[in-house]
Amino acid sequence: MRLAPLALASLTSIAVLAPVASTAPARAEGPFVEGPYVDRLVPGSATVHVRTGSAASVDVEFTAEGFTASRSSAASTAHRVVVSGLPDDALVRYTVRSGGRSATGSFRTAPTAPRDVRFLALGDCRDGETIHADVLGAVTFTPDFLLHLGDYVPTGADDAQWETFFRIAAPMLQKTAIVPVLGNHELIASGGAARYRERFALPRGEAAYYTFDFAGVRVVVLDSNEPLEAASAQVAWALRALEAARAEPLRALFVALHHGPMSSGRHGGLDVLHENGLVAAMRTAGVDTVFSGHDHIYERGELDGLKYVVTGGCGSPLYQANSQQPYSQKFAAVHHSVEVRVTERGVSLEATRVDGRPIEACEAARGASFRCSVPAPRAAVAAVAPETDATDTADEAGISPEEDRARRYGPYAGAFAAALAAWAIARRARRG
Repeated sequence: MRLAPLALASLTSIAVLAPVASTAPARAEGPFVEGPYVDRLVPGSATVHVRTGSAASVDVEFTAEGFTASRSSAASTAHRVVVSGLPDDALVRYTVRSGGRSATGSFRTAPTAPRDVRFLALGDCRDGETIHADVLGAVTFTPDFLLHLGDYVPTGADDAQWETFFRIAAPMLQKTAIVPVLGNHELIASGGAARYRERFALPRGEAAYYTFDFAGVRVVVLDSNEPLEAASAQVAWALRALEAARAEPLRALFVALHHGPMSSGRHGGLDVLHENGLVAAMRTAGVDTVFSGHDHIYERGELDGLKYVVTGGCGSPLYQANSQQPYSQKFAAVHHSVEVRVTERGVSLEATRVDGRPIEACEAARGASFRCSVPAPRAAVAAVAPETDATDTADEAGISPEEDRARRYGPYAGAFAAALAAWAIARRARRG
């Protein structure tokens, strides 16, 4: 029997309530503990985050063509600085200063009118710091935003691991905004969920599901860690959001969540998304692509007209070969990222390995299937032998999710087993 994501996350949390030993490398010297970085990007407004090693005030100066502004944050260690009145579709540069330290960054404001959009999608960076850095280093463009599909860190309650994530992601996050999706590893250990909420300005308060709009592109972000029965508040909200999107003249509509509805990876698709009517609603709304992570693979496919991409290859241990689901059209157990473009003609994507070699490039008009090919390698990696589609080579054989959990939670295996037994007893009692 397959447990729901929330049940698994809760049981894992019970298993690791003991102090978690950080596996993160020592923090590199820098002006701030974390950041700065930008999220909550809406027309005319954005939020800058920065964490200081001790309580201090923070000043932020913003500049764009014809625009300047200054904002401050009171003495604290975790700072959110909101700026409003930003010009439309403008490159904004900012400088954060505190106690003689300073750091700079930039982002492009959310346009109100449709235009071509180019963003980066990736997920599952935890437990692979070096690979995470290499994946981001292989990106050759500045995205309008970074869609992160969750599992930023191994253990959400470990501040040192968050510091490592933001240190590695700094070169990317210094030039674009992040659109966050909650993964199951962010919920591990007591306080994990609170630390996630501290680091991202979620549009709906504590809820990790929301919509994000950019230049005629809409992303419906879901929290697949919550119970998703048909009567749940999130499902009711999501059905309304999809119905509303259906009536709007969007250039593209995407859904993003950590546990996806389809996957040939070892975790597989999340059945409840089919049972609660959300997958049917996605089809009806004309969703262009569903993006998910959780399985540490690259996969693209289509089920009854609904296209999906699993991009869980940002650094986590790769999982073993797929289960050959009939809807799967491309599968590779490789570390990678996905570039997504939206134009008047439709949606295109290019999946790229950590070494810069292409996995595939695809394009589709709205409502049509992807047409894909494998482009020639870029000049920088042209000498590397092209990889076959097989996933049984030494560097791609991967490990199973069970082995992944054993490596990470071996010291807590007894506690996890006890928690699982207690859950089973309680479940039988409720059925009683």
